[in-house]
Amino acid sequence: MPPFPGNFVTVVLNGGNAFPWVTNSYRVPHFRGQTVYQALAATGAVRFGPSGRIVAVGRVSTGEGVLVQLLLNGRRIPQSLLSFPVQAGDAVAVQLYLGGPGPLPREDYAQPISNEAYTNPLLPGAYGEYRTENEEANEG
Repeated sequence: MPPFPGNFVTVVLNGGNAFPWVTNSYRVPHFRGQTVYQALAATGAVRFGPSGRIVAVGRVSTGEGVLVQLLLNGRRIPQSLLSFPVQAGDAVAVQLYLGGPGPLPREDYAQPISNEAYTNPLLPGAYGEYRTENEEANEG
């Protein structure tokens, strides 16, 4: 079914301080049954591997210290939810950041380079302040 005028999904690719040339936003036409995967693929800037996971954003390959955080309407989601449906007006974001030495963090609790990586002037108020599990535990 073709998209209706005005029905879009906003896709934001954010390279942060590490990969600023990747940062861009797209308005992708929405269609019934569209998934997060399809919205990202429609940009032409996100590539997926045989397993269906994100392997590159722009000219930046993921893995080897380059980590990916996926967000849907400002909430972190794992890549296992790439098949989740999106609605017209939704915002999908991909954040790239550098991982430190040692084991990679769990995807759903990965830490960005800085809190500013979660703010984007293209989507004011779309992202909240990032807090680690330790900060949340010390709060209560």
